[in-house]
Amino acid sequence: VACRDLEPAVLARTYAISLSGGCGAATLLATRQRAGLVDAAFASAMTGHAAEINDFIPSAFVQPGPAVVSVALAVAETRGASGAALLRAVMAGYELAGRVPKALGLGNLRRAGIANHGIGPLFGSAAAAAALLRLSPEQIDDVWTFCAQQAAMLGIEQIVVGSCEVRPAIIAQVGLINAAWLAGLLAVDALIAKPSDETMKAARAA
Repeated sequence: VACRDLEPAVLARTYAISLSGGCGAATLLATRQRAGLVDAAFASAMTGHAAEINDFIPSAFVQPGPAVVSVALAVAETRGASGAALLRAVMAGYELAGRVPKALGLGNLRRAGIANHGIGPLFGSAAAAAALLRLSPEQIDDVWTFCAQQAAMLGIEQIVVGSCEVRPAIIAQVGLINAAWLAGLLAVDALIAKPSDETMKAARAA
């Protein structure tokens, strides 16, 4: 990867490794170093966007690759997924990353001061993770609920301080957490109570 030795990539790897103690289930992009699932996705996404030479969907004005591919690679590796499953997950992620901003209306987002590339890749990264984790339709509904709550904040330009390379990393991290939490992969109960099935059902009905 051309961006591997750039400062944002080095900083991201250092951060991820410091959190994971240099070990984990997922490989950091363009290296043999490893970190925990969420930390690896964060560092890989920041690496992929370090020089802003990644892919682009002009009709939606989004850059899906760093967040979507980084999440898909990390989850596929930890789950032992096949290449075909990885490809399907990336395709699902790209579809959502491109379609959600257009569904909301590019003009609407612009007038609201919300960046498309802070919204589309969030849904895209969550979709990629959900596909590989084989979430149920009900769980996927909940993933979209979480993403919708976070999308406006992640779309605000001012959310990124000092470097635009941070945004895809945060998006990858948040999208993955949304899906992984519902799959029961993250031990977050000490930080926040996981909603009961009854609570989630009531929220969806509201």
